[in-house]
Amino acid sequence: MGPEEQLFAAGDVIAGRYRIEEELGRGAYGVVFRAIQLGIGRAVALKTLLPGVGEEAEERQRFEREALLISRLNHPNIITLFDYGEHEGVRFMVMEYVEGKSLGDLIAERGRLSAAAARRIVDQMLDALHLAHAQGVVHRDLKPENIRILAGETMDGEGVEVVKILDFGIAKIVQPQAEVPSMLDRLTESGKAMGTPQYMSPENITGDPVTHKADLYAVGLILYEMLVGEAAFKGNTPREVMVSHVRDDAPMLPDEEELRPFARALAASLIKQPDDRVASARAMRVMLEQDGAGRPAGVALAAAEGAADGSTMRALV
Repeated sequence: MGPEEQLFAAGDVIAGRYRIEEELGRGAYGVVFRAIQLGIGRAVALKTLLPGVGEEAEERQRFEREALLISRLNHPNIITLFDYGEHEGVRFMVMEYVEGKSLGDLIAERGRLSAAAARRIVDQMLDALHLAHAQGVVHRDLKPENIRILAGETMDGEGVEVVKILDFGIAKIVQPQAEVPSMLDRLTESGKAMGTPQYMSPENITGDPVTHKADLYAVGLILYEMLVGEAAFKGNTPREVMVSHVRDDAPMLPDEEELRPFARALAASLIKQPDDRVASARAMRVMLEQDGAGRPAGVALAAAEGAADGSTMRALV
């Protein structure tokens, strides 16, 4: 089968329960369709492996692992898994259908986000990761394209961003592991790397054990990109980007008043050595709260001064 061929088409009914409506998108391994759950008329996202890929045992196991990991995570900012099964020899998973646009699209449209919007988004990401990490799940491929932004509304009618973290395709359960080949070596050997170089942690690149700290590094990179409008580490090739993550100092935020309260948490998340990096998603959020990130200047100053007695820490812990 060619790369654009697929196993399911519009009108197909999968497992007697889901009618395919349209293809939403595809990546290197899988394709996602919008489908209707028959009987209740609910729109869902149905994901399968691409033809050919689904014949490889390793990819089938990876697909099943993604479903198992998502099923462990019940959080409003993480995509919800509804079903997992097999239809005519093809494995599929059914997830909530999420409208909206990716964070990557939002950054491309706006150039950079306001400090308040960036804070609202990163808070929700950190809340979701706090739960995932408590369950022992590390995402390993956090990037703006895997963050879906929905339009929400406060009780006062104010529009706000609602985050959904997608694509746990290369997520893992944290456990002791033997030494593994570095991503640079694997990229050289196969031309592929597990993860996205622009948002990959130094320890993932060098082949050292990957823990929840890798996700926090990615959060720092995404936060920087939201605030500045461009990636923190660049290169002409994936290998150049990886080398930059390992060797180059993390860039500093522009010296702008509304960005200064983000500086401490951002620097703590982008430390090269994971042991020295911010300890947890909760700790990173506490830093942002203490420093008044994303608040008007006067409110931010008051928050920073009030944190001296530990009141903010007590409120969040």
